[in-house]
Amino acid sequence: MILIDAAVGSNEFEEPLRKMGLPVQVTHLDSGDFAFMGRGEKGAPLYIGIEFKKLKDVVDSLQSERLQGHQLLEMVQHFDRRYLIVEGDFHHDDAGRAVVFRGSSKPTPLPGAVSAVVLEQRLFNLQTRAGLISRHTTGRRDTLRVLYAWYRYWTDKDLDQHKSHLAVYAPDIDPELFVVVSDQRKAIKCLCPGIGDKASKTVEQWVGGDFTLLCRKTIEEWAALELPSGDKGAVKKLGMKRAERIWNALRGRNA
Repeated sequence: MILIDAAVGSNEFEEPLRKMGLPVQVTHLDSGDFAFMGRGEKGAPLYIGIEFKKLKDVVDSLQSERLQGHQLLEMVQHFDRRYLIVEGDFHHDDAGRAVVFRGSSKPTPLPGAVSAVVLEQRLFNLQTRAGLISRHTTGRRDTLRVLYAWYRYWTDKDLDQHKSHLAVYAPDIDPELFVVVSDQRKAIKCLCPGIGDKASKTVEQWVGGDFTLLCRKTIEEWAALELPSGDKGAVKKLGMKRAERIWNALRGRNA
């Protein structure tokens, strides 16, 4: 089921997606314009969020920093994987400004005379530094195709069953290289020495996203924390030695 935000601009996708054979429901979304539950590795549920913006809207929201300072932070909190669809193709003129073509008319600069290279870099930075993967589409028909493809990709089979990235004689690429780590988990890794990517997810769930609880946990509670060991379904306790390192680091920051 694809949840579609009821706001104007998003709800117009209901009928076209339904006609394409996808299950849809218009509702209120706290973040993103589309959301659905996907199938991660071995069928683990992953909440997928998609933000949709027309080209002018994405330029405006980047310049006002609404996208970076508000919408992106909400998507990081709510979704396991995050995507941005930018509807509208742009080019550049001799001055390097981003321009659009409307019919047979001359190219028109986007409002603010934004640099085409800078626009590309800002979108690329959201993808590289914040895990918000962006996709340009040329128009509504193109956007609908992308939404359909992404939904089917995430719901037809488990993530580890997608193997088109493999060649006959090439080993499987380490999936950890492509795990998107939230800003909260990055902060946990910085605050807690010895806590890596996998363990940071467990710690984040342990404190329920409330970083103040990190300092309020006792050494004994830290030592008893069970972490994934790397084996299927196996766990191991953090241990007193690592717990003391984390405890001392947290106390030093709050001294």
